[in-house]
Amino acid sequence: MRKKRTFLQSVLLYATVLFWCFIVLFPFYWLLTTSIKTQISVSRGPKYLPSFEVPFITIIDEDGNEVPYTTPGDFIPTGQHWQDLFTRDRDEVVRHFRNSLIAASGSTILALIIGSMAGYGLSRFKYYCGRLGWDNENIAFWIISNRFLPPALFVVPFLLIYSRLGLIDTHSGLIIAYTMFNLPFAV
Repeated sequence: MRKKRTFLQSVLLYATVLFWCFIVLFPFYWLLTTSIKTQISVSRGPKYLPSFEVPFITIIDEDGNEVPYTTPGDFIPTGQHWQDLFTRDRDEVVRHFRNSLIAASGSTILALIIGSMAGYGLSRFKYYCGRLGWDNENIAFWIISNRFLPPALFVVPFLLIYSRLGLIDTHSGLIIAYTMFNLPFAV
């Protein structure tokens, strides 16, 4: 039989769920409000509530003029960035999006193929390296331990190798780098 919750347990459960929803949804709210701010408003620091002009409500200012009522808020929203994105900068945005799509999908497919083959080999067969004393668990740990290293450690070696191979500023160079960093997750 199911145990019935007390009122306090229900309140704590709902408070926890509401708090968790706030934690999860606040970055999306931040993203949306930042996208409708002016560049100066973004650099001034955190502002949370937009103010809107209400056209059907008018107030009289100190000079006796009727002005539209503006809701209290921290910044005045603008859609200029979105308008520029779809009109003026459209070709550039499409090019950058295409490059990201090529690099991300290429590295994901390559990491899944190589990782699934390595994972299958590690799970199906028994390996033992006599000199090092490694078995399957040690090999799998070594593959995953590559994630412990900071990515900044690979900048100079990548630069030297990529400059010799002509892979700087190419899709294949990005795909190889992303595959190397994501391969431990796929195994």
